[in-house]
Amino acid sequence: MRDFSSHPRRRWATPVEWVLLGAGSLVLLVSAWSAFSAWREGARVRAGLVQARGEAQAAQARAQGLDDRRDPAQLMSVQALLTAEAPPSRIVSELAALMPGDVRLESLRLVYGGRLQLEMRVSARAATSYDLFLDRLERSPSFAEVLPGDENREGEVHALVRAVWRGAGA
Repeated sequence: MRDFSSHPRRRWATPVEWVLLGAGSLVLLVSAWSAFSAWREGARVRAGLVQARGEAQAAQARAQGLDDRRDPAQLMSVQALLTAEAPPSRIVSELAALMPGDVRLESLRLVYGGRLQLEMRVSARAATSYDLFLDRLERSPSFAEVLPGDENREGEVHALVRAVWRGAGA
């Protein structure tokens, strides 16, 4: 029978509504916990990244300090020896021998210091050719400390690669 009075009758929640309310509350708690855990993990990773960057900068400063303590005359003699032993034409020919057919050397920067450092911009038609070039460069006795830098692997590969000259057949 319907109640048409001006005061609505109080309706109690059904068991199904209580179950849905409980399930919704449980989902809310689980998602809040998951978000908090992800935030905490992100903070931990950021702290590790800051620490790693600090360690890398400290190591770079120590390495720079070692270069600065060298006798300028000794440094000049090492540079002169490297220039005579590794002229740009020789470096380019050694790199060309390591490159697959569809890998091109777009630019090469040689830094003659206590050791000869190379900075290369290369491009390849396929990522597999670029990877093959990196593998050959790392296995080459003439080059060390091969460090791939920025890469663009969409379509044609464009990348920056750094390495150190060890010497021919070192």
